[in-house]
Amino acid sequence: MAVGPASTDGWPGAVAVTSNGGGVTALSHVAVRRRRVRAMEVVLARCWLMAVIPTMTLTGCVLPEPPDFERRSTPPFLWAPSPATTKVLIYQGNEIRQFNALVRSEDPPGDDLWGFLFLNYRIAGLEERQPGTALVEAATLSDSPRLIDIGWRVPVRTPGACEQLSLVVSHRSNFAGDLPVRDDDVAILTWWVDINATDETLGQCPHGAGGAK
Repeated sequence: MAVGPASTDGWPGAVAVTSNGGGVTALSHVAVRRRRVRAMEVVLARCWLMAVIPTMTLTGCVLPEPPDFERRSTPPFLWAPSPATTKVLIYQGNEIRQFNALVRSEDPPGDDLWGFLFLNYRIAGLEERQPGTALVEAATLSDSPRLIDIGWRVPVRTPGACEQLSLVVSHRSNFAGDLPVRDDDVAILTWWVDINATDETLGQCPHGAGGAK
């Protein structure tokens, strides 16, 4: 039997022991041990992957929930007014009258529509905010049209007067006090009213001049 250095494939200090009889050598035991170590490394690697993959699934591979897109707002749109805007309305002071119309809009959640009545809206020196407020709950364009309705006590005028009466509707978030801030979020219906009518005031009222904006 001979003893001497041999190639050990990375195992420093290993000595090859050979047998002249052709039997099992000491180096073969080293190779077996090395295969066992490699087999154990493979098992450990598989165990590590089994432990890590579920964590990766929970933290990095699960699809996030879709973002909650904010609903876009549209200006209100008014139509089908009652009474009609195409004729002069003749009233007496202290009468109670109802004004209404259908409205549609795309509203942000919780941003209701408000409606106010004005005499001579945006006419300098003559504008008068009238008592009363109409409120319509927020909805979407896919919902059914909503009714906005507001009562009006006709003011006393002496002498009589022909004036514009406007229903101004916008989102609550667009109002600063009684007036809307942005005109691009406003809908307006206008009637001509003759309060305590006389021949003179009737002649001052334009006929068929009311309408929606």
